[in-house]
Amino acid sequence: HDFPTQPSADTLSFFVVYMSHYVSPRTVDSYLSGICNKLEAYYPDIRKLRSSLLVSNTLKGCKRLRNVAVRRKRALTIDDLNVLVVHYSPSHQHDDLLFMAIITTGFFSLQRLGELVQPDDTRKRDLRKLPLRHTLKRDASQIEYLLPAHKADPFFEGNRIILQKSNQPCDAYLHLTNFLQSRDHLFPLFPQLFLTSAGQVPTRNWFMLRLRQHFPDDIAGHSMRSGGATALALAGVPDERIQ
Repeated sequence: HDFPTQPSADTLSFFVVYMSHYVSPRTVDSYLSGICNKLEAYYPDIRKLRSSLLVSNTLKGCKRLRNVAVRRKRALTIDDLNVLVVHYSPSHQHDDLLFMAIITTGFFSLQRLGELVQPDDTRKRDLRKLPLRHTLKRDASQIEYLLPAHKADPFFEGNRIILQKSNQPCDAYLHLTNFLQSRDHLFPLFPQLFLTSAGQVPTRNWFMLRLRQHFPDDIAGHSMRSGGATALALAGVPDERIQ
């Protein structure tokens, strides 16, 4: 387009309009931040241009004209878990027990799916983040184990995950106990806590394929964590405790 290489409010504004025809203006907003970060060493005024009235108004206009509504995933509910309990209660297959253990544990402990399974991409897997069997302790009232690391734990200090026993059908204590009996029988010497019938740590794809058998696309991996937090709020638990 024969534009000058020197950044200006005009060229940034043209960039916003052009890119907004192909991606969400929210994404373009993020692109601008990345561009400023890369170019600041060569063009010290780039951030001033980014925050100029012309660029700001152009971005605001594109968001109004071409924005797409945010589609949020639905939070999992106790009723959803009870549907799964009815479906899987007759089964004693190891993978069925594992699926119920993961989904109830994630729901009641507010864990992210990525803390219970490993990524599909082998390059992103980290053995240091996997919960291990020897860290688990169980008594008549609760189960606890060590979550060695997660994305909000940069120093790998870990957190203790505690699941208290309850009388409801979707009790995480019950389903994790059922899984442990099968797991310890099949793989007594394996260190990882969560293992499939093949002796492998479950992947995100493994979990999502099973989840899709029961729920539409409005339920995703994060629905466990958001659903558990919602259930606690409805039960009257203070916000600071949920956080």
